[in-house]
Amino acid sequence: MNSDTPGTGGTPGKSQSFAQSPIVTFIVGPEKAVYTAHKAVVIDECPFVAKCLAAGMVESTTYTIEFPEDEPAAFDQFISWIYRGDVDEIEKGDTNKLINVLMAWVLADKLCMPAWQNESIDQAMAYWTTNFMEPEVVSWATDHLSNTSLLFSLIVDQFAWDLMDNPGMYTDEDLRALLANSAFDSVRLLQQSLSMKDDVGSAEPVLQGCRYHVHKEGETCK
Repeated sequence: MNSDTPGTGGTPGKSQSFAQSPIVTFIVGPEKAVYTAHKAVVIDECPFVAKCLAAGMVESTTYTIEFPEDEPAAFDQFISWIYRGDVDEIEKGDTNKLINVLMAWVLADKLCMPAWQNESIDQAMAYWTTNFMEPEVVSWATDHLSNTSLLFSLIVDQFAWDLMDNPGMYTDEDLRALLANSAFDSVRLLQQSLSMKDDVGSAEPVLQGCRYHVHKEGETCK
């Protein structure tokens, strides 16, 4: 939702509670895309923004927050999440939409929104149950994710699984292009592949949702 008019909430009861709320403006990406949302909704859903709007911060008087390094495609989903509380399904073969959802996971991590992270990764896992892990997605992950993040682990684990289970799905050209990325950790991929080969009882990574979810220490999915 990229506009001068804030969205109308899809959560029952919210429309009345934020009707008189001030409007917060977000300036996103190098192209300075403009997004707006009700302050009452944003601070309820996003701890990061709540801190920015706290007393003593510049943003608390301007009600304008800039995200110069983030993508509008991810922010579209941020607005959708805070008003509707869901993540759109990814159609089979729609790699562009998949990447947008992965970018949303990154933004959710930055904004301290674990529920949004987990819903985003669930949609990605649902996509990968019927689609092989594309080398271009692995390359994107190498360039945009910390190699210690849960999303990066899922992508590498699933790629290793697909390589072992259906190696014929990948061409030599696909793999050469991936290996040409100097940041790609081929050793980690090999280790994961060998580990899965030895562990014949292991489940496919995309079927192990809780393993890749963000939890508070000591907690698991209910």
